[in-house]
This record gives sequence, C-alpha cells and structure tokens, in this order.
Amino acid sequence: MPTKTKPKKRVEPIYDTREAWLNAGVKALTEAFSGTFEEVFGKSIPAEVAVTCGFPLRERGGKVIGQCWKAEAAEGVRHIFITPRLDDVVSILATLLHELIHATDENQHSHRGLFLKAVKALGLAGKPTATYAEPGSEIEGVLKGIAKELGAYPHNKLNPIHITPQKTYMLKVTCPKCENSLRATFKNLDLFGLPFCGTCTRKKKVGSSEPPVVVAMPVRMVSEEFDVARIERELKGE
Repeated sequence: MPTKTKPKKRVEPIYDTREAWLNAGVKALTEAFSGTFEEVFGKSIPAEVAVTCGFPLRERGGKVIGQCWKAEAAEGVRHIFITPRLDDVVSILATLLHELIHATDENQHSHRGLFLKAVKALGLAGKPTATYAEPGSEIEGVLKGIAKELGAYPHNKLNPIHITPQKTYMLKVTCPKCENSLRATFKNLDLFGLPFCGTCTRKKKVGSSEPPVVVAMPVRMVSEEFDVARIERELKGE
C-alpha cells in the first residue's frame, strides 16, 4: 500500500498584525547578528526603525521587495517597507535583514563598500541588490529558528491585478442639437462641468470684427463617456 503523506502542521500566529511580527523580527535579528554589525559598522542595528508591510516606491513590477528610507526622511526614524508579495517567512526575514544593513549604514554606501562587507559577513547569497538566504546555509538555519519563535506571519500573499490602462484620456463631448463635438479630459469636465455649445448658440457675421452675439438659449453639451467614467470612479472610490 502507498504510504500516506502527513499534512503539514499549521503554524498558529503569535502576533495579530504584520507590523507587530515584523518589528519583533527586527528585535530578533538584532539579537542574533549584533556581533556581526558591530564588527562591520562599529555599532549595532539602530533602535529607531519602523517596519511595515507595503509596496516600495517604484517597485518595478515586483523586482523590488524591500526598501529602507533614511532617518532624515521621517524625523530620525528609519522606515522599512516589505512588499506584500512575500509570504515565505525565511525570505521575509532575509529581506528584512538586507534592509537593516541599509538602516545601519544610513544608506551611505548603496550596495557597495560596507554594505557589501556586511552581506558577506552575514552569509547572504545572491547579487548585492537581491540577496537571499541560500537553502542549507548557516544563515538559513538561523532565520528558520527566528521564524519558529515568531510564529506564522499573519499575512496572505498579494498578487496585484494589473488594470488595463485606458486607451485615451480624452472624452468625447457632443452637442445634442447640432452634433458639434469636441474632446476634453475627465479632470477638466469634472472640475468645470460640461461646456455649452458655441456653434448653435453664437453667431458671427462674415468679415466682421465685432464679437459674436447670442442668438439662442445656450445648449449644454453631453458626454456618455464622461458619465460612464464618473460612475466607474465612484464605484472604485476614487
């Protein structure tokens, strides 16, 4: 008889939020690697670090999975973002460790100099811009131990759905009386409203330098495209 494979035991979360888990991860990583940071930078990981789960600025379609902002960007606090595209705890901790190197280095050496020295000292693999914990390596074992202490990461991996961009931003506006038409942006129509038709409400004598005069009641133009776009935006909460 074929042997039945045992289902993986579900790890229960200890922390209620992703931020709590990530900030606990910072403390655990600081305790585990403070000696290495002291050796490379002459100081440990700074205490003024705030970590959250969110998309990095200019994530390049998911290629950027973590980002660290300088302390002066937020009144002395170094902000770190970990992409919601990740859900593997070892990958998250390895990415967090990468960003903590930037935080300790004050983003001074980018992915060179002391940053690269710290990456090698910690045992992270891969390119300096995309480091990871290699399977079977010593650092992977340490990160797995930390992950076990932290419990499950309270997060469901996010796979962004890319919305097809609008083909044109110019919406057609038409006069219901004379069928005169023009195109305008949604922003201008929303800001100033639908325009009045200038063809069927104003008339100018040929060869005259005098301004045109109103010969009929103003006729407001209409736009089905604008109405549809406005409803779509309201449904999306924009």
